[in-house]
Amino acid sequence: MDIVSIVIGLLVIICPIVGITIAIMIAINHKPSINQQVPVNPRHVNSISPQSYEQAYEREYLLSLNEKNQYWKLRQWADSRKMIVFTKVPLLDLISPRRTQSNYNTLLWKIQAKHVDFVICDENINVKCVVEVMDSSHNQPDRIERDRFVRGVLEACGYKVVQTYNVNPDVLDRICGFYKEIRHDGETVAADETGRTYRS
Repeated sequence: MDIVSIVIGLLVIICPIVGITIAIMIAINHKPSINQQVPVNPRHVNSISPQSYEQAYEREYLLSLNEKNQYWKLRQWADSRKMIVFTKVPLLDLISPRRTQSNYNTLLWKIQAKHVDFVICDENINVKCVVEVMDSSHNQPDRIERDRFVRGVLEACGYKVVQTYNVNPDVLDRICGFYKEIRHDGETVAADETGRTYRS
């Protein structure tokens, strides 16, 4: 047997052994330890641990001072008309894009992060009107465009919208279908389209 044949025979024997050994060592080195976290799909991982929530977030007021003042005016009016006031209502709870639109995602994006200040409903939770409280921040160009869009899209969907700096009960009466009438005893009361009366 010549030397070349001997070398080839040794290689045939040694190469599989070396390959198996290397594979075993790679597998051992890449095997996660008990304490090692195995990566998973990022969509199922909270990037912020519960222990750091206090450092990551802070509380906010639900209403600004002006919004709070206007809320109590709305409440007083609404209670006397047996109406209900909801606050900070997402636009998506009032309208949604039509599924038939080719630009559905764009239309959804335009409304999904927006809300309105107040929504006034009757006893059956039927929306009577939407109230947006204005302040100096609404004079900014981006806010003007936002207010124009919100009013336009809500009215296009059949909602009545009041954008005001100061809640006016008479305007709300007119928008929500109430009118004033004087009873025989001289008392002025509000009445709806059914003739049901409410104390002013």
